[in-house]
Amino acid sequence: MMYIFCLIWSCGAQLVGDSRVKYDAFIKKLAREALPDGLIYDHFFDLTTHRWEKWQSKVQLIITYIYIHTHTYIEYDIYSIIQLL
Repeated sequence: MMYIFCLIWSCGAQLVGDSRVKYDAFIKKLAREALPDGLIYDHFFDLTTHRWEKWQSKVQLIITYIYIHTHTYIEYDIYSIIQLL
């Protein structure tokens, strides 16, 4: 289970919006383990109880993340390089 949790957050962490729903379906189809209902991004694997738990059980304040796409990744990367020069 820990492997699946790491796979979710290493390969799927950069996904946003509908891509997360598609990745969720892909992981659930690929995994042969019992995964939680709902989006896998809303859960973590608790090593003490060996169960999938909701993040809300650990986090008191949930802040809404608003993704505003104004530049491409390469534009940010080029800007960072220019700042270094």
